[in-house]
Amino acid sequence: WPAERTALLPNGVDTGLFTPDADARARLRSRLGLADDVPVIGMVARWSPVKNHALFLAAFAALLKQRPTARAVLVGKGLAANNPELMRIVSALGLESACHLLGPQSAVHTVYPAFDVLALSSRSEGFPNVLVEAMSCGVPVVSTDVGDARDIVGDSGRIVAHEAEAMAAALDELCGDAPPLGARARARVVQHYGLEAVVQGLQQRYLGLDP
Repeated sequence: WPAERTALLPNGVDTGLFTPDADARARLRSRLGLADDVPVIGMVARWSPVKNHALFLAAFAALLKQRPTARAVLVGKGLAANNPELMRIVSALGLESACHLLGPQSAVHTVYPAFDVLALSSRSEGFPNVLVEAMSCGVPVVSTDVGDARDIVGDSGRIVAHEAEAMAAALDELCGDAPPLGARARARVVQHYGLEAVVQGLQQRYLGLDP
């Protein structure tokens, strides 16, 4: 297709639903027995080789050497104790007491606010919606350089190589800078990926309306 006749319209997120929520943060942390000052790293992704949970768990194990009180919260289909392959990795890394496996969650917008940082360790992605959703909740992100991740994250998170130490270092850095970076992440999503902005872009491009 000719470049002059091509436009990219990104996915949008409901920034009113996916929003910072102190009450939701407190509820989930209380349910998991985690104080508000415990560094929580979240990953929201179904169990699949392409999501590369092994990389995330290796990075988290490395992070624990710097932040021994940190905890990981894994959300998605197959992320439960009845997954033998997952539990072999968790056990081999000695993470049994540091990982919370929540399985699939229907109201994931109430889960993101409990995180301090979201990690995405995928080998491949298109448009990773979890990055936009987490950022909309005021959660900064660390992601491998896949799909549109670099464009989504911009200067409000970190893009890293598919390497555990690099991801661990970025997670450690963001744990110390989460609140201000999270505010920047939400502002970026509202500007570029909020439903109002995306619909306006659709109107301008597809319907030919003036800006």
